Amino acid sequence: MTYREAMEAAIANLAAAVKAGEDIIWPHATGGKKHPIQIHHEAHAAVKAIMAQTKMRQNVVFLAAMERWVAKSE
Repeated sequence: MTYREAMEAAIANLAAAVKAGEDIIWPHATGGKKHPIQIHHEAHAAVKAIMAQTKMRQNVVFLAAMERWVAKSE
């Protein structure tokens, strides 16, 4: 699985959880290095929709998606 596929799977998982009304733990994103990522426009649209619905910043949405996906995979 590529990094891009993993990120898109994490975003899809978070989008489904937000849509279902699940309680989401929103991490405090600070201090990390910036890393550019490439994702399909559908995944980016899902991130934008989550941002609009939750009023969270993009970096928080990506971090929450990654943390949920990693925790689910363990």
